[in-house]
Amino acid sequence: MATVGDFRARFTQAIALYEAKAPSREKQVYFDAYQKVVGLGQPKGTKSQELIRAPFGADLDGTAETNIKKMFTDAGKIVSSIEYFPKGQVRQGKNLGSNDYASYKITLTDSTEAWVTNSTVELEDGGNQEIGKKELTPAKLGVSGIIFKDANSLIKVIEGNIKMHTNISEGTQQFLISLAHDVKNNSTARYDNMKAYFDVGKSTETIKLSSANQIDVKSLNNIVNDYGEVLDGIYLLTVIKNIGSGLEFPSAQNEALSDLWVDGWNVSSKAAKGGGRPGIDAIVKACAIHANSGLDLALNTNETELYNILLDMEKLRKGTQLPSVEVYIQIANNLMNSGKMKNSGFEYFLKTSGNSANNLDRKDILSFIMELAKDPEQYNEFFKEFWSKCGTAPTKSESPEDIIKHKKGDEFYYPFAVEVVNTLNMLYRGDLAVIINKLLVVKQMYLTIDLRNDLIKFLGTSSGTIPMAKFVARGSSSMFNAGLGYEMGK
Repeated sequence: MATVGDFRARFTQAIALYEAKAPSREKQVYFDAYQKVVGLGQPKGTKSQELIRAPFGADLDGTAETNIKKMFTDAGKIVSSIEYFPKGQVRQGKNLGSNDYASYKITLTDSTEAWVTNSTVELEDGGNQEIGKKELTPAKLGVSGIIFKDANSLIKVIEGNIKMHTNISEGTQQFLISLAHDVKNNSTARYDNMKAYFDVGKSTETIKLSSANQIDVKSLNNIVNDYGEVLDGIYLLTVIKNIGSGLEFPSAQNEALSDLWVDGWNVSSKAAKGGGRPGIDAIVKACAIHANSGLDLALNTNETELYNILLDMEKLRKGTQLPSVEVYIQIANNLMNSGKMKNSGFEYFLKTSGNSANNLDRKDILSFIMELAKDPEQYNEFFKEFWSKCGTAPTKSESPEDIIKHKKGDEFYYPFAVEVVNTLNMLYRGDLAVIINKLLVVKQMYLTIDLRNDLIKFLGTSSGTIPMAKFVARGSSSMFNAGLGYEMGK
C-alpha cells in the first residue's frame, strides 16, 4: 500500500523530471512537439532565452539538426536556416547557452529567431552518453527532504522513480536498481549507531555486484558522483542498527558540507576518484559560528592565519551565498598585505590597471579587460605576462574580438583563482584539515564502482581522522563557473 511519503516522493520526482518551473505557453508548443516527434529524453533546464533544452541526438552527423527541424515542423513552423555553435561558444550567464552542450540558432521563414540547446553528449567512440550530470541526484530521484528509517523504504521510492527516466535504457535502469539491492543485501558491516560508526574512524567494505552493465564511462562517473549519494544512504540504513531520528538527504545539494543527515550527524558523500568539490561556504559559516562562541580552538600561528582568512569571507556573504570572484579578491588582498603574494599575477594586474584591491569587484576586472581588448597588442602583452605570473592559462584562449563580443572575463578569472588556490595550499598545507577536524563533526564517505571486477567499494573516514584537505578552484582551465571549493583526502 502506498504511503504519503511514496506519493510525495513521486510528485517531487515528476516535477524535477519535467522542470522546476513549467514552460510558458509559447514554449509548451515546442515541448509537446519535441515529445511527439523526437522524444529522446526530457526537456529540462531550459534557460529564459532558449526555446528548449533537450537531447536531439548527435551534432556532427546531422541527427540533431534533422530532429530540430522535425520539431519545428510539427509545431507548425518552417525553418529557413540553422546555425550550429559547439559547446561553450554561446554562453550568456543564466539566460542562454552552455559550456557542456552545443547550441543552435534557428531562423524561421518569418524572420523569427530562436535558440535550441542540444543536451546530448557525444563520446569519442561515436556513441552517446546515456546519463548526464546531476540526473540521478537525490533531488532528481525524489528523495530529498524525506526522512527514511530503513533501506527498504528508500529503495522502494527510487525503484519507481528510476523507471520514470525515459531517456535511460531498461537495461541501465535495472542495473541502477540492482546496485541498490546489492548494497542492502550484501553488506556485512554492522554498527550499533552513528556514534559507533563515527568512532571507528576509517572503515572499508567491498560488496560483490549481482549484475554487470556495459555502460559508457562518462555515465558511470555520473552514477558514482550523483547516485552514489543514494547508495551511501542505503548503505548507512543497512549497517547502522539504530538509525535514531532517521536519514535525510538535504534539499540543497553539493554546497553545504553535508550530503546526508543521519540521526543528527553530518555525512559528506563523494566519489573516490574525482567527485563533488563543495563550496567553502559551510566551513566559513562554521568559523563565524565559532567566533561568536568564545571558545578557544587552540590553533597554532599558521592555523590561526587561515582561520582569520576564512572568517573574513563571511563579511562578503549575500544572503546564503558567497560571491565567487570577490572571495578570491579578498583572499589575494589579505595575502598581499601580509607580503605573501609578491610578484603575483594579481599584483601585476593592480599595477597595470591602477585599481585598488580594497574596492575591487568582478565588474571592475571585466571593465579593464574590455577596455584592454580594444588594443590587441596591449591585450596580448598583458595576458602573456599575467598568465606567466599566475602559473596557468586557459586551454582555449579567446581573441580580443571575441572578448568584446561575449563580454566575459574567463581569460582572467580562472588563472587568478588558480594562483590564489595554489598560494593558499602552499602556505597552509595541512591547516585546512585541522580546522575541519576541530570545527565540523562529519563522516566522509567515498564510493567506487569497479565494473571490471563487479565490485562496489565503500570507504569512510571521520573528522578528527581526515588526514588531508586542500583548496580547489572549481571550474576548468577553459572557463570559470564557480567559486572557491575544497577537497578532503582519504
